[in-house]
Amino acid sequence: MHNEHESILDLLQLKSQTFGEHTALSIRRGSGWESCSYIELSRRTNLLSDFFRESGIQRGDRISIWGESCPEWVVTFFAAVRAGAVIVPLDIRATPLEIANILADAQPRFVIASDSVRSITESLPSAIPQCYYFSELSNLRASNTLEGIDREMDEVCLLAYTSGTTGTAKGVMITFGNLVFQVRTLTELIGIIGDDLFLSALPLNHLLELTGGLFCVLYAGGEVFFAQTLYPHEILQQMNEKPVTWMVTVPLFLKVLKSYLEKTGEALPAKLKGFICGGAKLNEDVADFFEQRRVPVYQGYGLTETSPVISVNSRNHHQPGSVGKVVPGIEVKLAEDGEILTRGPHLMKGYYRRSDLTAEVIDSEGWFHTGDIGQFDPAGYLYVTGRIKSLIVLGGGKKVHPEEVESALEKSSLWKEICVSGFESRNMGEEICAVVVQPAADQTQIKEKIDSLLQNLANYKKPVRIFFRQEELPRTSTRKIKRHLVREWIEQQSV
Repeated sequence: MHNEHESILDLLQLKSQTFGEHTALSIRRGSGWESCSYIELSRRTNLLSDFFRESGIQRGDRISIWGESCPEWVVTFFAAVRAGAVIVPLDIRATPLEIANILADAQPRFVIASDSVRSITESLPSAIPQCYYFSELSNLRASNTLEGIDREMDEVCLLAYTSGTTGTAKGVMITFGNLVFQVRTLTELIGIIGDDLFLSALPLNHLLELTGGLFCVLYAGGEVFFAQTLYPHEILQQMNEKPVTWMVTVPLFLKVLKSYLEKTGEALPAKLKGFICGGAKLNEDVADFFEQRRVPVYQGYGLTETSPVISVNSRNHHQPGSVGKVVPGIEVKLAEDGEILTRGPHLMKGYYRRSDLTAEVIDSEGWFHTGDIGQFDPAGYLYVTGRIKSLIVLGGGKKVHPEEVESALEKSSLWKEICVSGFESRNMGEEICAVVVQPAADQTQIKEKIDSLLQNLANYKKPVRIFFRQEELPRTSTRKIKRHLVREWIEQQSV
């Protein structure tokens, strides 16, 4: 049993003594594999931490990590924790302007970056702090060996910047208590053990990957290997080279993987126990496909602000189509309008330097308002049915959840993706339209297909206009559609 003051770093150091030379992290580089044992991870963490301390890092100073998932990313994270710093993980896919805005808000002392973004870091404003690159970490040394800083459970461990679907970046303050709670509960619920090998393909600034795909695995004494690809054939090749048992992923990847497997007839590796999936709605046909191959998809639900998991399916409680049962220790209730409210040890400390925005989402009784609409079935499984902010209110007062319409429209190969949105009509107020991306048929055929797929929906829920688009839809790092940008695009087409 672990004492209540353990931090994520304590868990790592405990495992470095227990598992020693067992591989903690691995990555394919060139024609071979590089691996890092638990002892080596601890040693490298201590060396870099001493450098941070000797360079003047004080408790609460920020250190940003900007790069793809790899052992150097993990070493930097734990070294920053040991040095007393707050970590600011940056999205490798973010634009230079987005990065500059986050750096201006977080004001980190150091940026530790991948060599792949060197040209971008050098083009950022002169206000960028001291920057070191992953390839330089092994050269950073202190002149003395220093003690690590003890961290408290209510201390902020990281600032996770999220623009959500609205475009405004906010620094979500995630505490050590938040992370330790997630690690302990998820490891037990999913049943992660020391023999498990997790394939890591999502960026580590994605909190589900950071907690479920890294911390939980290290807590259990397993191995994480960084695939650095999302191409199905490369993922399967690496799964066959390594005895992969689990993968944390998002619905879009599973949809692509399903198509690839159907096309090629390839089989999933025998050792694969399942996928842990979050970030967006999972299509039932995708879940059924993997279920039939005895590789279940355990879908969960949460937000960055909830560090991140609120509910999850597991081996003992699995209901495909749902987002699982609420994690023990977390409270969830539904407001009168169906909004999902939650409170408990998973909830963020607030938005960094934005108490006004914090007060907008956490009420006086401590309930966090998720903005998602949901319902429970009699067995206690939670279903997410829509977003309050994406709600379309028609001119006649009728309300439409675009997710409901999109769910019916996803079952077609005549387009790559589709988005349903409201738009302001000059005469009728708000009306429904559909944006069809990369159509594979003529417009008449597509309109007929849409009518066919929506025949069981009420007429007022059906799009009155259809727009055709070649570019992919704008999405967040967790692959959620940025609906405000889609709406802006529609307005430009309607001028």
